[in-house]
Amino acid sequence: MNKKLITLFFASLLGLLLFGNWSLFAGQSSGVAVAQFPADVRPAATNVAMQSAPYIPENLAQSDDPFDPGDRAIIGEDNRIEMRSRRYPWTTVGRLEIINEDGEILGHCTGTLIAEDIVITNAHCVVSIQDNRLTPPERLQFQPNLINGIADDVARGEKYIYGTDFPNYMPTSIGDDWALVKIDKHLGDKYGFLGWTNKVDFANSDIRNATAGKMFLAGYAADFPKSNPGATAGVNTGCSVVDVDSYGRLLHDCDTNPGASGSAIFGKFDEGYYILGVHAGAASDANGNPVNYAMQVSRWAGQVAEMQN
Repeated sequence: MNKKLITLFFASLLGLLLFGNWSLFAGQSSGVAVAQFPADVRPAATNVAMQSAPYIPENLAQSDDPFDPGDRAIIGEDNRIEMRSRRYPWTTVGRLEIINEDGEILGHCTGTLIAEDIVITNAHCVVSIQDNRLTPPERLQFQPNLINGIADDVARGEKYIYGTDFPNYMPTSIGDDWALVKIDKHLGDKYGFLGWTNKVDFANSDIRNATAGKMFLAGYAADFPKSNPGATAGVNTGCSVVDVDSYGRLLHDCDTNPGASGSAIFGKFDEGYYILGVHAGAASDANGNPVNYAMQVSRWAGQVAEMQN
C-alpha cells in the first residue's frame, strides 16, 4: 500500500471524536465580513437532480454573522470563531452523535440539514473503519444549532446510506466518504436547510481564484472553543478550495480538527447558501504541508432523492 494512501487513511480514522470534558464558554466578537460568490459561478437553474435550493422558514431570522447573539488541520493561524447565532444559516448546522443503549454519547461528528429530514455527514461517522461495523440508525442523534451544549430539539436516525464501508481497513472509494442520514423529525421546517450544487467546477483554476476566500465551514471540533470543546461549533469564514486531487476530492484550507468530520463547506450566492463540499479529513501535500480535503457534492447528490422516498 502506498505511503500517501496510508497517511490519508489514518487521518480519516481520527475524524470521529470521542466524548471528552466540557466546561463554560468564553465570549468573543467576530467582525465577520461575508463575501458573496461572483455572478459567473452562481448555481445554474438546470439539472435539478444535481442541485437543490436552500430553504429559510418564514419566521426564522437570518444573519451572515455566526457570532450574532439572537487530526484535522489548522492551516496557518487558527481563524475559527464560535457559532453563537440562532439565525439561519447557522441553524442548519448540528452535532451528529453516536449514543449507546442508555443514551450516553460515545462520539460525535458534524452534520448539516439539506432537506426537511435529511442530514449530510461522512461515512466514517456511521461506519467503523476498523471493522466495517455499521452504527444502528437509532443510535444516531442529531442536535441542530447546538450552542454551549444546549439545543432546543433532538432527532434520532431512521436510516442512512453511505458512499463506502472502508473494506480491508482501507478506503477503496477514497472520494466517497459521505453519508446521508434520514432523521425522525422534520427539523428543516423549523431550522431551514442549505442548498447544494455541483455546478461550481473547482477543477478550473479560474473558478478557484474567483471563489477564493468566500467559503465557510462550521463544525463541532474537539479542540474548540477552548473553554468548552465540542459544545459549540467553530466557524472558519473566508476559506477556499485550493485544488482537486487525483481521487476527485476538494483540497481546502478551512480550519478543522477531529469532531468536525462531516462539516459542510458552503458559500453564499444570490439565491442563498449552497453546500459545495463535505469536509472529511486531513493529510499532507507533496511538499509536506497540511491540507484538508472534502467530498464533492456530485458523489452524493444523486442519492438524495432516494432518501426522500
